[in-house]
Amino acid sequence: MVPACGTRIDRDRPTRVTARPGEPAIPTAEKRVITNRAEDVEQFVTEDARQRREREARAAA
Repeated sequence: MVPACGTRIDRDRPTRVTARPGEPAIPTAEKRVITNRAEDVEQFVTEDARQRREREARAAA
């Protein structure tokens, strides 16, 4: 199933995004080379957790 989404162990294809009629074109993202997948996942999770904490803090204020 993973190969069907375009993700591989050494590179990742960004999620495809399509602009609706009348919307400006969305720039095409390039494939990204992943040299250390564990580090990449750790960075993603850390950033996601930080953003969630910020949203929760704003919602509680």
